[in-house]
Amino acid sequence: MKLWICGQLIGKWKPTGSAWSFQGVFSDQSRAVAACRDDTYFIYSCDLDAELPHESVQAVDAYYPKANDKVEFSERSEASER
Repeated sequence: MKLWICGQLIGKWKPTGSAWSFQGVFSDQSRAVAACRDDTYFIYSCDLDAELPHESVQAVDAYYPKANDKVEFSERSEASER
């Protein structure tokens, strides 16, 4: 079962990462998009009961639905680190 995570980018975490706040998990993409309040909110999908590796993993379908600039998730996360 595919679920959709909604989070909010809140700043830099250590020298190599981004800090974000968990905002909810949803049964479909449209509900996750509806939970996004502004351009700092992102969504991505995940599979229920699927274990991920212990290393950091970039979600391939993560994006910011309310962003006007349509910047990719990884680019926006990197920009928050500056």
